Amino acid sequence: FNDRSELVMDEATSIEACYLRADLVAEPASSQIRAALRSYMAFRLESYDIGLDRREYQRSSGQMHAALDELWTAVVGAVNSDRPRALASAIVPCANEVIHLSAKREWMRRFHMPAAVVILLGLSIIICAAMIGHALGETGYRHIGLSLAVNLLIVMVAGIVLDFDRPRSGLIRVEQTPLIVVREMMNH
Repeated sequence: FNDRSELVMDEATSIEACYLRADLVAEPASSQIRAALRSYMAFRLESYDIGLDRREYQRSSGQMHAALDELWTAVVGAVNSDRPRALASAIVPCANEVIHLSAKREWMRRFHMPAAVVILLGLSIIICAAMIGHALGETGYRHIGLSLAVNLLIVMVAGIVLDFDRPRSGLIRVEQTPLIVVREMMNH
């Protein structure tokens, strides 16, 4: 969760830096870089909203990749038209960072908690419930409220652990606010 949250912040920062540095390269590359970044940002935020729909996510992901291709083509155009100016602007490393973070986000989206951890979590719940039941049986007095409360707490903790692994759904979601703020800056 923390890695994904940090990635959103890093992505927003790199997009903003690249967008601002586009001012330092010659036209038409400057406008092309900015247009590609605006397009990428729109599809990037859309992909988060539709991320649970696999088909829509693939469509949006393809559009993000097309926007990144347009970004790189514009950066190459800037370097080819006025190499000293483009290199002085550091637009190449900025564009590389945007592309790198996009690829990193794609990879992080694919990785989830290992099945062994989920199985161990489930077994822990079952064993804890059995131990509580056994302990209450030994006392000869049934504490139904206590038993339910402890089991509910264990299930809630397990739910939160699993929720951390799914940043697009559930109660705990990775905030996209840094990207939204950058998009607003780009549209003004």
